[in-house]
Amino acid sequence: MTEVIIFLCNKIKDIISNQTFIGLTSAIGTVVSAAIAYNIYMESRKPKITLDYEKYRLDEFRGKGYKNDLIAQYETKQDIGFTNNEKNYVVDLVINNSSDYSVTDLIIKYNLYLYKSKVEVDKPNIGDFERDGFVFYKKVECSLKLEYLPPRKKIVETIFVSERIPYCEIKIKKVKSIEKKFYKKEFLICKFNVFDEEKFADMPHLRRILGIMW
Repeated sequence: MTEVIIFLCNKIKDIISNQTFIGLTSAIGTVVSAAIAYNIYMESRKPKITLDYEKYRLDEFRGKGYKNDLIAQYETKQDIGFTNNEKNYVVDLVINNSSDYSVTDLIIKYNLYLYKSKVEVDKPNIGDFERDGFVFYKKVECSLKLEYLPPRKKIVETIFVSERIPYCEIKIKKVKSIEKKFYKKEFLICKFNVFDEEKFADMPHLRRILGIMW
């Protein structure tokens, strides 16, 4: 490819020296076409990353240190709106290198938009309450870094543990490596809603999910 570009550049020099305007225009067009073809060729040799998620329940969560660090960022408390649930729901990010080329120093930045239940409780009679959806609680900025991802391989990383959070939107902010920028704009990859996952056995169970009972 380098030899082709050198040849074209020499051709342009010859045309300029002959002061042929039509030939010069044609040569420039040829070089532009060659540059476009070269960019397409180089792009085809870069890795391709696809992202997906897996969501599941753990009755008892025994996470690694970084997962516990993730939960610590939630800064939740025993209060109305946060769940008092014995079960933990986990969202894993599935990172798949679907190309024949390796990925090095892959950085994934994502945001957790955390919500708590919006609940009105009759203070004299805590048994009387009214739930009205969710209210935004806080945003947690997170990141993952993978030093190496081989061709045609995938890796799974935990990006969310429900803990006391009843609702969360997980959005990928940026994905890049040494070889390429894969995603530049934030997009939603997954939603977690405890009310879609739980089957409420009785009213005390619902009160625990709403954070009314601890």
